[in-house]
Amino acid sequence: MGTACADTAVTHSIAGETLYHILKKQGTTFTTGSLTVSLADGNKIERYVNTTCVKIRLGGHTLPLNLVAIPGAKNNNTLLGMDFLESSGIVLNVKRKTWFFDD
Repeated sequence: MGTACADTAVTHSIAGETLYHILKKQGTTFTTGSLTVSLADGNKIERYVNTTCVKIRLGGHTLPLNLVAIPGAKNNNTLLGMDFLESSGIVLNVKRKTWFFDD
């Protein structure tokens, strides 16, 4: 069991440093490629990334989660991006700090 943060400013879900190392130890297969990353200051850079798809359990549902891992990233959190939030049907209620499935 682990934690992740929903982040509506992120287009792709990101595997944090800890999750990335756990998945590698478990033998999860990653594909290497490149991705244009937009930084908080508005600059865009091309980064080599590792990607994979894993199954997660959330609120009684088993869901596929496509993850991007940025090699060398330190102390970053796992982020559930808009790709996951939209495909899973999760609705965020920011005012009440809750979420639910729209099914």
